[in-house]
Amino acid sequence: MQIVIPTVGDAWFDEKELREAAIARHGVDGATCGECGTWRWMPLAFGFLPPLRITPPIGGAAIAGSPEWFGAGLQSFRQLLVQRELAELLAAASPRDFKVQDISKTQR
Repeated sequence: MQIVIPTVGDAWFDEKELREAAIARHGVDGATCGECGTWRWMPLAFGFLPPLRITPPIGGAAIAGSPEWFGAGLQSFRQLLVQRELAELLAAASPRDFKVQDISKTQR
C-alpha cells in the first residue's frame, strides 16, 4: 500500500520568518536547487518553525503536505499534517517512524 499525500496550499509559513529561523539555528537558511529552482530550508523541529499560516486552508483533507521543502541534497522532505485519527493509526502501526504531536502546543 502507498499513502499519496497531496500538497495543500500555496504556503504554510512566512518565508522571511522561515529563513530567519533557519539562519538562527544553522547559520544558513538553506539551498536552492540549480535544476528546478526549489528552495529547501534547513531542517527545524516543529517548535522552531514560524506559526502555521496555511493559505488556502487545508479543509477536510485527512493528510496534507506543505508546499515548502526542507533538507539538503537528495534528502528533501515536507512538513505533514494529519488528522488525529489517521495520525494515531499510523503511529500505532509504525511507532519508530511516526509520532503524534499536537501542533497547537508547538506554536510560539
